[in-house]
Amino acid sequence: MVRTVYRYFYSPPFLLIFSLIMFSVVTPAHIAYSADKAKSGKSKDDVSSKSWRGFIIDVQKDGTIWINAGRSNGVTVGLRLEVIKGEKTVKDPSGKAYTIPGEKKATLEVVDSLDKISSVKVVEGSKIKKGDVVRLMSGSGRKKAAKVGGATEETDGFFREGIVVEADKKKDRGIISIGEKAGLKRGDKFVAVREKEKITDPADGGVIRVKLEYVGVLEVISVGDSLSDVKFIKNAKDIRKGDSVRRHTSAPSGVAAMPAGFRKIEINWKLQTDPEVKAFYIYRSQSADGQFIKIGKIKNADAVAFIDQHSEKHPVDDSTTYFYKVTTINIVGRESPESATVSVVSLGPPKPPAGLSASSGSIRSAHIKWSLHDNAEVAGYKIYRSQSKDGSYKLIADIKGRKVVEYDDLNGGSKAAPELADSKTYYYSISAYSPYGSEGVKSDPAGATTSDPPAIPTGFEGKGWQANKVPLKWEAHPDDNVRGYIIYRAEAEEDTFLQIAKIKGREKTSYVDGGGSGLFVKKKKLKSSNLYFYRIQAYNRVDAKSEMGEVISVMTRPVPAPPENIKAAESRPREIPLSWRKNPDIKIKSYQIFRSDAEDGVFKKITEVPADKSYFLDQALKDGKIYYYKIRAIDKDKLEGELSEMISATTKKPPETVKGLKWEVDGDEWFLKWDKNEEIDIDKYIIWRKRLFGWTKDGASNENVFKIKKVKKGKSAQYAVSAKDTDNLEGKRSDPLVVQIP
Repeated sequence: MVRTVYRYFYSPPFLLIFSLIMFSVVTPAHIAYSADKAKSGKSKDDVSSKSWRGFIIDVQKDGTIWINAGRSNGVTVGLRLEVIKGEKTVKDPSGKAYTIPGEKKATLEVVDSLDKISSVKVVEGSKIKKGDVVRLMSGSGRKKAAKVGGATEETDGFFREGIVVEADKKKDRGIISIGEKAGLKRGDKFVAVREKEKITDPADGGVIRVKLEYVGVLEVISVGDSLSDVKFIKNAKDIRKGDSVRRHTSAPSGVAAMPAGFRKIEINWKLQTDPEVKAFYIYRSQSADGQFIKIGKIKNADAVAFIDQHSEKHPVDDSTTYFYKVTTINIVGRESPESATVSVVSLGPPKPPAGLSASSGSIRSAHIKWSLHDNAEVAGYKIYRSQSKDGSYKLIADIKGRKVVEYDDLNGGSKAAPELADSKTYYYSISAYSPYGSEGVKSDPAGATTSDPPAIPTGFEGKGWQANKVPLKWEAHPDDNVRGYIIYRAEAEEDTFLQIAKIKGREKTSYVDGGGSGLFVKKKKLKSSNLYFYRIQAYNRVDAKSEMGEVISVMTRPVPAPPENIKAAESRPREIPLSWRKNPDIKIKSYQIFRSDAEDGVFKKITEVPADKSYFLDQALKDGKIYYYKIRAIDKDKLEGELSEMISATTKKPPETVKGLKWEVDGDEWFLKWDKNEEIDIDKYIIWRKRLFGWTKDGASNENVFKIKKVKKGKSAQYAVSAKDTDNLEGKRSDPLVVQIP
């Protein structure tokens, strides 16, 4: 009886396949059935139509068979078709056509479905050939295919293993219609589901799918031949007689795989409507018959897709064929049978971007641009350069980011070591690479020719006869790309010209060479009365230089002549007056006077007097000392003349030291006496007396005698005498004399 109930729910799998085709969630690989379309008459090209038929379009040597229908026609992996032999079309007298069915020749199953074609395999039947008619399986054929599974059932559009025969809610016990013959053992867990609603085909009323609800979990406690005792371990009060039971769900259907990006593949399937589904396992292999490894798990019953993205644990290579299967995991942790195997080829490295072009006419550079790559995952570009179209291309730039669409090849990337030459053609090629560094092929080359270097500046000239400088000028360069000028100088036309200035700005047309430093020139003033030679060249925005201009020569102005007829007075007290003849040059601004204490000593500037004066009194000098002098003229441009011839003069000497100092007694008076000095301009003698804290002035005398005063009897005193002349110059004191008063 149990088996009778079991067979009552038996239904051909075609209804499940048919319902999934018409009511599944639309994905890129599947087309949903339209109820409106069914009512108005189905398309002859739609496999959901009972009248649909197609053809074998190719039978390859390796056994691969192709038919003329694909995803756009609703063909899915696992769909079974039949090959018909002897079918023909006849017409009645009115001209109306009728198709007379032929005999079934073979059964086919869809292995892989593309957009408009599908590959199939022969499940049963004789050899087939190109041109054979293909159509949906007949009703009897579908029933026969459904019985192949044996132990499990498809009933009204859903899979089950058995039913609840008895249910005792008070004891949480029951009996299910499956036992040891089906491989059951104690401890096995089943999920109980209940039919909630049937979804029928509006065209023919057939059941497409059954909506189910989860009602509980059962665990086998005793196994019989065809029946088993179970206990209710979850939702016991919800389980009742007639509920369907199963250890696992059916395999996911409608599985397809397609590239989703670089080293990234999307695997999708139809929405799994079984209420006890908790997760999905995704398996991958590199061959259809190879070992499949679990690469992912999705804990979401509503999931319909999984992204297999490259990782260290599960790498994905470029341009490689991968095979995938999907299973479900139910509420008791049981895994479903594997889905049909699908295959896909991963994307290869990206193609090069379109629209590569290189602009000619740039100065020692080339502007390269291209179109934004149509693949949003492209990570960047690599640019290559060659000096010939068919030559060897060298990588010159690695550009990060897809949105960059132009690049300037400027001097090979370095001004100090430019790689591009003037007036030369270069060729460029570009490639794109993925986020994983996989580089695609290079594009066809694009050429660009650099421009000529700037022309030589015109109108270059210098102004001569200037003091320690040479003003230079030229005309503004007509080329807008010129950024400035470089000035070179030499002291002889045949010498090497060294750079003295780099002038920024095309509109700047003058420069004063004051002897300033350049790249190879030390900082020093220009010489007076000297001939200098100059050349000029222009440079542009990438430092490309013109040829050197013609040599020009310029003479600097001579320095002022040294003063003449210099005189100095001798024997002046602590001063020396100097005089000279004025320089007739109207540009003379002043005279600088230098002095030294020795003939071969260092001359230091002691003063500077205006040009309208020709006299200077050097004062505060030492007595009786020789001083040496030189004078030079300075003009209004601060041009320093040469030093004059040296002259010398001696200041007046002070009186000689007093000699012959002695003392005499005349009665009660005491006198000091000494020898008169030989100088004729002695004005007086100064008498000095030594006190406790040093020598003090005790008096003065116009003669060579002095009366001693204020010396107590029985005491002694120490005296000295010095001479002072009419210029108030005082000589040294005499040797001291001790006077003893008895």
